Order: sequence, then C-alpha cells, then structure tokens
Amino acid sequence: PARTKFPRTSARPIREPAATSRIHRPPPSPEYPSAAAPSARLSAKTAGGVVVVRFRSGAGPAEAGRLRDVGVHVLGYVWRDGYLVSLPRQAGPDQPKVLGDCDLVAAIRPEWKVEPALAGLDPSQVVSQVPVVVHSTGITDSLRSAIGAAGGVVTGERVRPYAGRLGVVVPPALLSGFLKSVSGRDDVYAIAGGGGAHLLNDNASAILQSGS
Repeated sequence: PARTKFPRTSARPIREPAATSRIHRPPPSPEYPSAAAPSARLSAKTAGGVVVVRFRSGAGPAEAGRLRDVGVHVLGYVWRDGYLVSLPRQAGPDQPKVLGDCDLVAAIRPEWKVEPALAGLDPSQVVSQVPVVVHSTGITDSLRSAIGAAGGVVTGERVRPYAGRLGVVVPPALLSGFLKSVSGRDDVYAIAGGGGAHLLNDNASAILQSGS
C-alpha cells in the first residue's frame, strides 16, 4: 500500500508500520478509547507523564508550537495526527486550555511501550545477550538503578533535550521481567530491540484510530 504522507512538523516522525494490515482497528472501548470515551481524557491537572494527544485541528507546526509554548515537550509524531508528549511536572496556567482543544489525551500503557518484535522474542532461541534501547524523558540515577535491578547492563547513553536513550543488554532469561519492570516506569516511553527505535508499537497507534 502507498505510504501515508505526514504533515510537516518540527517533531521527529515515528515510522509508519510497513503495512496497514499491521494496524489493528479495535472498536471504541476502555482498552482503546475513542474521543467520546471518558477514559480517553486525562485531568487537566495531569503532570509529569508521557501521553498521546491529538488536536481537533490535526497535526502541524501550529499545533506542535502551541504545545511547546505551554511547556509541553514534544517527543514525536504518532500516526495519525497525534503527538507523543511529556507533560511538565508543574503545569502552567495555559496548559489546561491547550489540552482542552484536544479530542484525545491518552495515557500510555506499559505494554504499548514495547516493540512487538521484542515482546514476542522467544528467549530459548537466543544464545547471547539481548540488546535493547530504552527511550526515556531523561537519564537519571533512578532509571539506571532500575535497569540494573531488572538484570540489564547499560552499554551506552545519548541525551537530547527532554529525552534520552540508553543502550542496554539483557540476559535472555531475564528479558520478560526486564520489559515488565522498566516499561512500568513513568519516565520510560519506549523499549525497542537493538538499534531500532519505534517510539510506540502498533497498539498504541491504534488508539488514535478507534472510533474514526
């Protein structure tokens, strides 16, 4: 199928899945809320977390700019017409109004953060350490400690404004527990295999399609 053209935006696009058949279109439900579902909306006071937002007006430079103007950090674009963002711990006075113009403000579930190929990896078929990349809103001693406690060893770090990436190797036998533990942290928004970096898996993208 033809690839979807993303609107121009200063946010780094998240790669579209290779085939539309990989995108599930579940019915509106608390699992994959539509804009009309109460569970799809977060309190305007929500702060310090990573969420997916979608403006009624679509996605573009103006929408990304509005988010940045109120201190919301744009981490990436989510197909379709959504943004992956990090909310500041202390919301400014204009943040509720901007989020009020969104028809979707959805929290990210831990299972949505893990790349599907990594989640489905069979440890018995792996003979060496499993390389993963942990994407977070920042690199802290707390995150490093959590990775170590879950059995991972940090092999490298890269920091950029409001976000960071950690290269980690994990023993195959500990991979399942590692993914469950680390994906449950609020400061982690994605875990990908090797050097690949899908910020959200297909299920997370599906919340932007449900009911549409």
